[in-house]
Amino acid sequence: VLSRRHFSLTRLKCWRFGHWKPDCTSVVFKNRLLSGTGRVIGILALFSKQVISSKEDAQLESLAGTTAQVIQTSQAVQALNESEEKFSTMLETIPDPVVLYDTQGFPKYLNPSFIQTFGWSLDELRDQRIPFVPDDQQDLIRTKIKELYEQGKPVRIESKRLTKKGALMNVYISAALVKDSGGNPKGMVVNLTDITGRKNLEEEREKIIHQLKNALKKVRQLSGLLPICSHCKKIRDDEGYWTEIESYIDKRSEAEFSHGICKECAEKYYPELDIYDD
Repeated sequence: VLSRRHFSLTRLKCWRFGHWKPDCTSVVFKNRLLSGTGRVIGILALFSKQVISSKEDAQLESLAGTTAQVIQTSQAVQALNESEEKFSTMLETIPDPVVLYDTQGFPKYLNPSFIQTFGWSLDELRDQRIPFVPDDQQDLIRTKIKELYEQGKPVRIESKRLTKKGALMNVYISAALVKDSGGNPKGMVVNLTDITGRKNLEEEREKIIHQLKNALKKVRQLSGLLPICSHCKKIRDDEGYWTEIESYIDKRSEAEFSHGICKECAEKYYPELDIYDD
């Protein structure tokens, strides 16, 4: 079996200027192109010192077809191996945990980040599902897996997962189908991003907001125009009643009163006490 280039070089050794070379004059030559997927992938050449019969010629034709299939299969296997090697290298460099599942839900590949984050190795999980989905997440995950296989579109959700030691993690999940050369699903690849820190910050923020809202509920403000008597200083409330200013403010705010006496009132009402006498 020759490539097209090597086929040309071989013929030149025996054929020059329209004649066979002296040491090749007794050679009979037959060839068949090896083609596949619309292109020539080689040439099957037969050199014989005897006349090639029609039966042998037919056998050469059949052998050419078989040889082409073998070469194509070998090339496809080599390309697949190279593709899988590149895919595996890519997964190993991803900082997030990654799982490659088969159609039964069994893990077939775990990248180093998954092993480090969750604690399981692939040998521990051989032919079994990963026991890291909390009970309250089971229905959600089953629904999303069904959606992925039925619609074929990538799925992205927030969920929770357990480590081997029982620690609960918040994760952002991205899942997509893995298909064979025929376009049929043969599993799925799942990326799990740890968002526990982010969720903790969000919960802390919500807690602070809740505390502020509760504090605001306890703060009551006085606003608008307050009708106040110009003589006794009582305030008229919304129902039309005149109320002592202390009582009015006490009912509508968190303020508390402590009574004293100003200098003018002390001199007017208690001149004998000399309260402000230096």
